Amino acid sequence: MKARGKAGFAQPRTGGRGTRLVAMVAMLAVVAAFSGPAALAAAFSGPPPSFPDLDGHWARFEVELLTAKGVAEAFFGGRFEPDVPVTRADLARMLVIGLGHENEVEALAQEPSTFADVQLDTPERPYIEVAYELGIVNGYPDHSFRPEADISRAEMTAMILRALGWEKLAQTTSAGKAVYPDQSSIADWALGYALLAYKTGIIKGYPDGTFRPLDQTTRSQAVVLVARMLASMDRLYDLSGVVQSVELVDGALNLETPAGARRLLVRRDTPVYRNGQPITLGDIGFFDEAVVALDQSGRTAFVAAYLATRWGTLTAVAPDNGTITLDGVTVAVRPEASMYRHGRPATLSNLKIGDRVVAILKTVDGSNAVRALDAISLSATGVMAGYDIARRQLVVDVAAGAGVERRLFEVLPTTVVFLDGRRAGPTDLKPGDRLELATDQPGGPVSFVSAERPR
Repeated sequence: MKARGKAGFAQPRTGGRGTRLVAMVAMLAVVAAFSGPAALAAAFSGPPPSFPDLDGHWARFEVELLTAKGVAEAFFGGRFEPDVPVTRADLARMLVIGLGHENEVEALAQEPSTFADVQLDTPERPYIEVAYELGIVNGYPDHSFRPEADISRAEMTAMILRALGWEKLAQTTSAGKAVYPDQSSIADWALGYALLAYKTGIIKGYPDGTFRPLDQTTRSQAVVLVARMLASMDRLYDLSGVVQSVELVDGALNLETPAGARRLLVRRDTPVYRNGQPITLGDIGFFDEAVVALDQSGRTAFVAAYLATRWGTLTAVAPDNGTITLDGVTVAVRPEASMYRHGRPATLSNLKIGDRVVAILKTVDGSNAVRALDAISLSATGVMAGYDIARRQLVVDVAAGAGVERRLFEVLPTTVVFLDGRRAGPTDLKPGDRLELATDQPGGPVSFVSAERPR
């Protein structure tokens, strides 16, 4: 079975940086590149179709995620109507499903409603009842719920925080210094909720900082806030891991998760994102981090992949503390991080001040700690002029002042060579290739070559 992944990881060409990163990932993989027929990619020849009214919408990611999980619903005709106000009944349904109380909904399917205006044939009636039992909704003083009424931002905030179990905390949150310019317009009953939502990051307000408590909440705003709520409860995704490979034939994603290896089948219409942008399954790369949401049947419903990198010159390294400093910025290095220097496995103790480092960060858990790094003590850069096989010497035109100097670099059998991110040998290089060369000792043989072939 052909599998795209491992050394088949592809990055945009960025004049050295992209090649170094590809080479690093290839070293981590240590396998051959994917070379399957181009027709295999046709199964994933473009991002899966989204809602026609979400193209370019700021909330597309969260809407596709929560609809894939079954938390949010589309309208008939395949439209989501993201800017239509959300009703009180719709928000109650989203919260109950998001919290995983579907069994309680089924149990209350035939029970009479607590509220006078919620009829037996009201579609969301059992969700409203479960929301009431969970303390998420209280209704109005006249014992009505008003299921079809558009929900205000103040009411929405209260429901979100009650779903989080923060009711008592909200009641004891005092005003103190105003955090919203329009704070005086927030009703007393809603002020504690609004302040707590701001402090916890659930609500960030509008660009001008206002809360606007009486404004209607749109469907997209509600989805984003429910997603933030579920993220704070660690319920937004069902599993996470590091990508090992992508099988384009079967549409499978292979992950190494904390619980072990997982092979997930990904349907053609499954939304797939990378660094927040919709992509195809084949665009996911080896060593990406991925988070996955499953639907109620346990099938892969949504995939989000991430690759975060940091580049710089090593200015300090503290093996005892597990940190490195790149251009004055100190970052932690995870104990299990994969590390390479000059193409060979290394530890923090092997790194040298002045090394140029590319680091891949772990971002899914919010730590932004290094999970893999590659270091090189750059000796020279230039354009290959030729290779003397008999003397095992690279002939390289190196910039020198305003001109070019032709220099010879000895190559050993142990020299690590990468060409466009794939393992190669010195004889694979051609005149015109752009080279980065590293030596373990000044003036010594070349220990590492990263080559990029102009296109």
